[in-house]
Amino acid sequence: RSYVQRNFNETKTYEATLELAVLDPGQTIILYGPSKLGKSALWQTIFNKEAILIQCNSEMTLQEIYSQIIDYTKSSYVSEITETVEDSDTSGIEAELGTDVAKVKIKTEKGQKNKQEKKRKYFDKTINAQYVCKLLQELNFPLVFENYHRLNKDTIKELSIDLRIFADEKINTIFLRI
Repeated sequence: RSYVQRNFNETKTYEATLELAVLDPGQTIILYGPSKLGKSALWQTIFNKEAILIQCNSEMTLQEIYSQIIDYTKSSYVSEITETVEDSDTSGIEAELGTDVAKVKIKTEKGQKNKQEKKRKYFDKTINAQYVCKLLQELNFPLVFENYHRLNKDTIKELSIDLRIFADEKINTIFLRI
């Protein structure tokens, strides 16, 4: 069994590096090391625990990451469609599409018997890094990816391309991995 030791001077160096990110936004920071080393505690100390935290897993897509960010910001750009199916002759559909600024609500309904509803989220293809950056700029929080190493290769590749946009738009991104 091995133990990793951190001395006081190393911790202060890490804190100073992260503090520079607060003063100069748009930085990409990678914190890695064994589990329970204090990576999360370090960024939480510098950013006062104010961040959008994405818990990464192997099933995650870039659209799901962006959806979590949008959900956190309370934006309604991700729309929910409710489909109502009734008797074999009747059906209905209700959809709410758009952003907080402009929304369209459509509802059609026919019949009233044997009502069943199915809800699903609809991701508009225009949800992209630029839109997410606009939301993040309003909050001025860093974006933290916990367990970044668990993302699948395709998602990592797509996210890597978008990192340039985050940097250009002055969004701090922090990646935590073992």
